Amino acid sequence: MHNQLEDVSPFINTEGPTYFQISQQNKLYTIAKKADIGGIEVYDLSDEPKPQLLSSHLTPGPPPAYVGISNKFGLLFTANYHRGTIDLYKIETDGTLSLKDSVEHEGSSIRPEQTQAHPHYADLTPDNRLAVADLGCDGVFIYDIDFKNHQLMLHSHHQTAKGFGPRHLVFNTDYNLMYVLGELSSQVEVLRYSAGELRHLETVETVPSNHTDHNGAAAILISKDNRFLYTSNRGHNSICVFEISNEGQTLTEVQNISTEGDFPRDFNWNTAQTHVIVANQNSDNATLFNRDTQTGLLTLIEKDVAVPEATRVLFMA
Repeated sequence: MHNQLEDVSPFINTEGPTYFQISQQNKLYTIAKKADIGGIEVYDLSDEPKPQLLSSHLTPGPPPAYVGISNKFGLLFTANYHRGTIDLYKIETDGTLSLKDSVEHEGSSIRPEQTQAHPHYADLTPDNRLAVADLGCDGVFIYDIDFKNHQLMLHSHHQTAKGFGPRHLVFNTDYNLMYVLGELSSQVEVLRYSAGELRHLETVETVPSNHTDHNGAAAILISKDNRFLYTSNRGHNSICVFEISNEGQTLTEVQNISTEGDFPRDFNWNTAQTHVIVANQNSDNATLFNRDTQTGLLTLIEKDVAVPEATRVLFMA
């Protein structure tokens, strides 16, 4: 990868593509919104300069907030923040989708943003269950999946601290641990994960104690060697870097670096994890960092790449 970002140009034109994934079959599954309907659009990327719309799966109401894919099982999951639902789709052989099951969450918590259930993440666990983070009711839910009949069955429920606001999560596969990011609390919970059950071990802060202005934690990544954890802070406008130790149970902050923009909603890295790109939604810019794979530390390379209202970063290769 070159140590520079080229000028951004449109690849696919659609409305409201706030989150998307690419399958191993080179299909793009993106959130989309058209007037008062929302859902998922499917694009074939085989002819890369001219991606083709394969199908639209839009229904009345707001679109989901998250899309998860299982290439192994040919399934797609969505978490709908506004509707309070988790949907399970089968990915057909041509890449289109068939809705197989839908689960509605209920509940609330103590903050103004938590008057109802707000699922914000739905994706597979390492042992092929479905993990759901619900910001509205301060819960992490684990579902068993009936892969034959494509049905979801609740297995367990972990209640976070009140007002935590679970948004996204990642797994440490070396030590069977889950790290859950709290959007509303700007914290990370370290949880033991065992056969679909969760147990709290530790909670750490993602912003300095002297930061008293509003902050909303957004994205979370773990390095492929399970040695470093990264979170983005919208408000403090930073990436917080944690070193992972004590068999994954301890997170120690080693860096909190400015994203050189406002509202870093998402970030991601290349396959080698040597470079990190941050999408600053409100300041319409992307920022490029070098990542030291031995220390985990980030170094600014470029900060003025124009990207309007960026909400998602995903490398195609």
